[in-house]
Amino acid sequence: MSPPGNIREKIMNSKMIFKHLLMAVLGLLSISLISVVHASNMLEDISFASIPGDKVQVVLKFSESAPEPGTFTIDSPARIALDFPDTGVALERKRQSIGIGLARSITAVAAGGRTRVVLNMVTLTRYSTEIDGNNVIVTIDEANVSQSTASLGRNTIKDIDFRLGDEGDGNIIITFSEQPKNVNLKQEFEKLIVEIENVGLPGDLERRLDVNDFNTPVSFIDTFASGKNIKMLVDTKGEFDHLGYQAGRTFTIEVKGLTKAQKEARQKAKFGYSGERLSLNFQDIEVRAVLQLIADFTGKKHGDQ
Repeated sequence: MSPPGNIREKIMNSKMIFKHLLMAVLGLLSISLISVVHASNMLEDISFASIPGDKVQVVLKFSESAPEPGTFTIDSPARIALDFPDTGVALERKRQSIGIGLARSITAVAAGGRTRVVLNMVTLTRYSTEIDGNNVIVTIDEANVSQSTASLGRNTIKDIDFRLGDEGDGNIIITFSEQPKNVNLKQEFEKLIVEIENVGLPGDLERRLDVNDFNTPVSFIDTFASGKNIKMLVDTKGEFDHLGYQAGRTFTIEVKGLTKAQKEARQKAKFGYSGERLSLNFQDIEVRAVLQLIADFTGKKHGDQ
């Protein structure tokens, strides 16, 4: 006996709904599988180095043949972006600091079946890309840095040098295009802070100098732009004394470690009187007698200057 018409119609509708749901699920599965297949090429490593000719080279290594990137730049903040279709990211660190020349850092992010690599720059300059097997080589050309320096249109830092002194002291020498007007030097704990007003900084000098190998009280020198001003942070180690002075277009900071005798003298100056303590406990005594007691204790005659 066959079911009534309305029941048979309901069964047919249920089968149709199930068929549509099954097709939708299979469609989603196929899209997922396609995405997995497309993301089989992975960005595995990023390396960088300074090369001759004032250039920085960044090498992006893929698990398979490197894809041709789509590239674009952003002026503010200065960035070079590279898009790689059908790739994923297999990096331990997706963001790395570079700190060479104009290149500050690099970031890689995967989304929507593609990978975007962004080079964060001090300022934009010419660059080129080249594919070599599984590698994409990005070369940043800094030959035009001098032009960007001239466009600053004001006093500019020309050079930042570090020299070892005759007595093991560290000398930081800042050279300007013209005599600077406001250079402020102060100490905060183990840092020396230099603030220079209304001065430009070329991109190749916005960097960190590691001077630990000189074996002076200075470890690192970080120089960076802060609006229209320049800021320099000098990391130090141990107890030290410092002196800053200007001569024409040059400002020099001398940082010298303290000897044992100088450290002891500093401690005495810091805490005031050092020596045997004198305790006095009396009532109704003449001032002259008190002065005589102190004179006897210190070995000085009353009335000595």
